[in-house]
Amino acid sequence: MDKDKKTSPDKSSQQNTYDETKLKTLQSLIQEGIDSGEAEYSYEDLMEETDDDLVCSINF
Repeated sequence: MDKDKKTSPDKSSQQNTYDETKLKTLQSLIQEGIDSGEAEYSYEDLMEETDDDLVCSINF
């Protein structure tokens, strides 16, 4: 085995802990999104609002 490619147990353990933390955070955020329900969304309203913001910023 190439000695340069060895990973120390401490680094491997730290990486596993980091990965587990990221996974738990992702799972929690996904569940939060599911629990929040559906949002009312209108593409047309979004585009109108964006256009209004653009026009206001150009007029200043």
